[in-house]
Amino acid sequence: MPTFNSRMSHLLKFIFIFCVIVAGAFYTGVRPPETLTIGPEGAEIALTSPFTSKSTSQSAGTPVQGKISRVVDGDTVHLKVGRETMKIRLDAIDTPEQDQAYGRQATSALKKKINRKQVLVYITDQDRYGRYIGRIILEGRDINFEMVAEGHGWHYKQYSSDRNLALAERKARDAGLGLWAKRDPVAPWDYRRR
Repeated sequence: MPTFNSRMSHLLKFIFIFCVIVAGAFYTGVRPPETLTIGPEGAEIALTSPFTSKSTSQSAGTPVQGKISRVVDGDTVHLKVGRETMKIRLDAIDTPEQDQAYGRQATSALKKKINRKQVLVYITDQDRYGRYIGRIILEGRDINFEMVAEGHGWHYKQYSSDRNLALAERKARDAGLGLWAKRDPVAPWDYRRR
């Protein structure tokens, strides 16, 4: 079980990174650092400026670069940043639970896309379970979007108003892709209430 100091350390890291990006948002002509050093081990986090992003969906959040060390399920991964490991929950999407219909397929689809690969994650928040909420980018591809567009998950409308994700879900549904091949799949939020 994490100690108070450990939890406080993670919170302070997140706040520090967030402040660096916010300061950059009020751009003063001073270029932000390309890396930040964090943690007792001196782990470095590579920063990519949100001002150079090509997609508006990528520009929101704190950019963190690292390697996917584990795919937990279709919407949760572990990101290795130096010697630190961050638990990341994919922003704005929800995929079936492991023991739910299509849960293993959604996990497998995410593994094929990003497992053991270097990615860029735009962190937007932290949830009540301590997971960072983020949008994963691999070689310019929005992985969150791809998971929904290929029918591996839902646009999580309760937490997102992203029109592109809503359209991607509708197109996947209409085409019968992935989980939409079955009639009336159960949404994960409904499944968790059972």
